[in-house]
Amino acid sequence: MLELTQHIVCVVHDARAALDVVPVFAPDVALLDIGLPGMDGYELAARLRADPANADLVLIAQTGWGQPADRERALALGFRAHLTKPVDWATLERVLVRA
Repeated sequence: MLELTQHIVCVVHDARAALDVVPVFAPDVALLDIGLPGMDGYELAARLRADPANADLVLIAQTGWGQPADRERALALGFRAHLTKPVDWATLERVLVRA
């Protein structure tokens, strides 16, 4: 859907790959799953935020972890939004427009 709406997309399937690709791809927005294997999305966000080059990177949690504590933790770690799966297109679009 993102590509169909003229977004340039790069998909990786684990946090370590994300850490490798972000400096090269230089995204404006990163949609992160929280329940990643190995390193979860919270740790990934913290590592991305630790690099000053990512100061303007907008982080959006797109996850199955939807309890209030999950949302609070994501926002405290610098996520702009916390979306619980399945995310409908209209909601994601509204969040991206604000990004």
